[in-house]
Amino acid sequence: MRKIVPYIPLIVLLIVSAVSVGFSESYRSKIVCKNVVFAIDENTDKPKLLDESDILGGIKKTKKDFIGKRIQDIPMHTIEDAISAIPSVLSCDCYVTIDGTMYVKVQQRIPVLRIVGLHDNYYIDEHGRLLPLSLNYTARTLVASGNISEGFRKACNVMVKPESDSNSLKDIFLITMAIRKNTFLHSLIEQIYVNNTQQYILISKIGPAIVEFGSIDEYEKKLENLQAFYKSQKVRENWHLYEKISVKYNNQVVCTKY
Repeated sequence: MRKIVPYIPLIVLLIVSAVSVGFSESYRSKIVCKNVVFAIDENTDKPKLLDESDILGGIKKTKKDFIGKRIQDIPMHTIEDAISAIPSVLSCDCYVTIDGTMYVKVQQRIPVLRIVGLHDNYYIDEHGRLLPLSLNYTARTLVASGNISEGFRKACNVMVKPESDSNSLKDIFLITMAIRKNTFLHSLIEQIYVNNTQQYILISKIGPAIVEFGSIDEYEKKLENLQAFYKSQKVRENWHLYEKISVKYNNQVVCTKY
């Protein structure tokens, strides 16, 4: 009997825990969803590329009603998958609290580039995913225009594509992300133009507006050379003399005067 006594508190604790879990599950099974609260990128200053109507549209595609339904009968994963299928949505989390409120928390994708192509306009996010333009907001991003024939395709990622596709969007995306990582150049470069020979031209806000970038080859080194050029005091004092800059040649910065 003495050997059993030390284990009695543990046994009691296990019994209480089991009863509590059983009660909790029983109570939870009776909770009914009374209302829905949407939280789109809560506590952030990011622009809203979608609103509640967009999310409701995604939910309606599931053809599932949840207001007035017990939470155990609500297919949370189905709803999350439907909302996550919206192009502008990065992730979604749905849950119901004990007061019957269903929370739908949505994290948006972040556009980093706007494509103004020959046949279509759209965004590309920071992961290389193509996004449709938003009816609610115009994101302030780098713009790529010119000889860009690729149109918008749902669920398309420029970093994961068929071999038969053009590399144009991937190249533009790589240049864009390299510019974004460089605070100095990101504040200066506002546009990437693709000419008829698939060579890239950067458009600068200050100094010589035209920067001949050339191909994607050595693109990071070209940006380093461009930054060094811009930071040269002698160059800054004589910006008005130059019509354009070229960094397309191997490890060179060539200036053309008016």
